[in-house]
Amino acid sequence: MMKKAFYFIGTIVEILLLAGIFIIHYFTQRKMGMARYVIYKNQGWNRKYPIELLSNLTSLILIGLTVIVLALLIKRIQRISKFVVLMSAIMVILVASYLIFTRVYSVEVMRDYYFISAFFALVSFIQIIKTFVNLIMNRSKKNK
Repeated sequence: MMKKAFYFIGTIVEILLLAGIFIIHYFTQRKMGMARYVIYKNQGWNRKYPIELLSNLTSLILIGLTVIVLALLIKRIQRISKFVVLMSAIMVILVASYLIFTRVYSVEVMRDYYFISAFFALVSFIQIIKTFVNLIMNRSKKNK
C-alpha cells in the first residue's frame, strides 16, 4: 500500500514538473514579462552560483545513481517483474534526455534553460528513486 502511494505521488510530481517545463517554455517564448523575469533570474544565478559546476555535478550524480540502479537490476533480473524493467527503461530515457539537453542547449540558445534544466533533473531524480524503490520491493509472481 505504501509503495503504491509513493509511486502515485512520485508520478504526479513528475507530471507536474513536466507540465511546468512546458508552461515555462511556452510563456518565456510568448510573454515579454516572463522573458524579462527569466533573464533577470539567469543573471542573478550566474553571479551567485557556479552554474557550470552544478550542471556537471548533477549530471555525474544522475549517471552514478542510474548505474547503481541498473547494476542492481542486472543482479536481480530473474526475480523482478516486467513493470520494473519498464520503469528502468523510462529512467534511462529520462536521464539520457537530461544529459543530451544539458549538453546541446545553453542559456544563450534558450533563455529558460536553467529552469528547464532544474525541472528536468528533478524529474530524472524522482524516476531513479521510484525505480530503485520498486526494484528493491517488487518481486516477480514466480518467486512468491
